[in-house]
Amino acid sequence: MSSPDFRNVLILLSPLCALQAWTAIPEAMLRRRFDYRALAARTWLATIVGGILGAYLAVKGAGVYALVAQRLGSQAVQTVVMWAILRWRPTMTFDRTIAFTLIRTGGGILMANLAGIINKRVVDGITGTVLGLTELGHFRLGWRFFDFIVQFTVMPLTAVALSTFSRIQHDRERLARAYLRLTQFVALASLPMFFGLGAVADLLVPVVLGDKWSKSIIVMQLLGFVMLGASSTISSAPP
Repeated sequence: MSSPDFRNVLILLSPLCALQAWTAIPEAMLRRRFDYRALAARTWLATIVGGILGAYLAVKGAGVYALVAQRLGSQAVQTVVMWAILRWRPTMTFDRTIAFTLIRTGGGILMANLAGIINKRVVDGITGTVLGLTELGHFRLGWRFFDFIVQFTVMPLTAVALSTFSRIQHDRERLARAYLRLTQFVALASLPMFFGLGAVADLLVPVVLGDKWSKSIIVMQLLGFVMLGASSTISSAPP
């Protein structure tokens, strides 16, 4: 892709920041209400509309801009549907005490998420710089298998758990018991899958991806031990 195309893609994708920000509060309110049916309907509708738009533009020869339109269309549909489902409108009332509380809490969450992102990107940067892009590809592929397990099995539990925690946040003893119970359950449910994936990696990778990705086997085998410690933090990660 040429530099002008890359610059244009970044400019066109910039509205995503605003669109995602506009859905943050409605999504949090629906999660707190345990209205996951509405969230699922939102996601399915946005995926279908965005996919149709992207496919249509790709057939018409839009190239990379078809992907841009797909992403923007999907996020726009999510934003509109969220506000339509919620039927809630913010008021102009400003409470300074609540605002400072949100800033303190949000600042901690922001720093925690930023640290997690930096941690991942630093590993990618070091791997790509020292070992090369090919080895980085093998590393990312091996990690994707574990990420799939996390997204498919652990994150749905985490989303429900965070909504539950918000309801009992003022009862510290009950909150501590609930968090400990969740951590134990996540470890019990996920660790056998993580270690099992590493155990069958030498058979799985050649069959599914081919021999050219065989270097990813050792990555998958070693990441099983990394996830041993990560299981205690996955349960508290934002969905």
